Amino acid sequence: VAHVLSEWNFADTVRSTRHAAQNVRIEGRSWEYPHFLDEPLERGRDFTRAEDRRRASVAILGSEIAEALFPGESALGRSVRIADRPFDVIGVMRPRGALLGQSQDKYVIVPIGAAIKTWGRPQGEIGIAVKPTSPADLEACADEVHTILRAHRGLRPSQEDPFELLTAAAYLKMYRRSTRAIYGALIGLVALALVVGGIVIANVMLMVVTQRTREIGIRKAVGARRGHILTQFLVESATLSLAGGLAGFALGAAVTALVDAVTPLTFRIQPWSVALGFGLVLLVGALAGLYPAARAAALDPIAALRQER
Repeated sequence: VAHVLSEWNFADTVRSTRHAAQNVRIEGRSWEYPHFLDEPLERGRDFTRAEDRRRASVAILGSEIAEALFPGESALGRSVRIADRPFDVIGVMRPRGALLGQSQDKYVIVPIGAAIKTWGRPQGEIGIAVKPTSPADLEACADEVHTILRAHRGLRPSQEDPFELLTAAAYLKMYRRSTRAIYGALIGLVALALVVGGIVIANVMLMVVTQRTREIGIRKAVGARRGHILTQFLVESATLSLAGGLAGFALGAAVTALVDAVTPLTFRIQPWSVALGFGLVLLVGALAGLYPAARAAALDPIAALRQER
């Protein structure tokens, strides 16, 4: 075990001398929390181990709370009241933005000891996060934590755990299980779109062959072979599908850039997915144009020349 984080979250009202913010998420944390969370400070500092142990009344404000309580002013060195108890502001976090329309900056971080001192012993759950010395030690670390928690509670081998232990691998497994159905539906939707697109391209190319029957007859009369006609219409079909693929890629890139810009979610287009997409588009175009091209190549030049414009 390299680091241990205790965390207790609840909601309360936070006040300054002139303003108040209601239903603010209060995050009571132990001093080691910077080792677990990628949440850099915008101004100020984190609370120390000594402040955590002596239950110091210090607080770190989320950016939205800092702006709401001290509009146009610096919150550092000021005081806020939570549960009618003063807390000195020692830091302000960088903005996180919104997720699914919910603000991620409406919170206050305080030492968990100060939270227990102010609000009493937690009635709900307390989260404990444990970080191993290296990723390779994850399973050994989880086994050690499990043994310590059972021994601390004096549990017998036959008794069930009164706690839940989740590792990063377990979270990943849960994520894969929950998204498997979504991925399956997306794959089915893409396959359906490719089939429909192929049918549309085939119909367009059949119409093109019908309208250009006389042209095909003239080309055959001046020496064009079956392979030449076949290649011509396959290239036209692939070009038509490629144009649709380019339009789809432009739309997808625009939506990706928009989501990445306006939300905290990170969206990136991988080069391999672009290559796979265009490969599928060209394959569908070639397959869809195969029958119309073969039909054009099989036309009798004499019958084709008789075709009226």
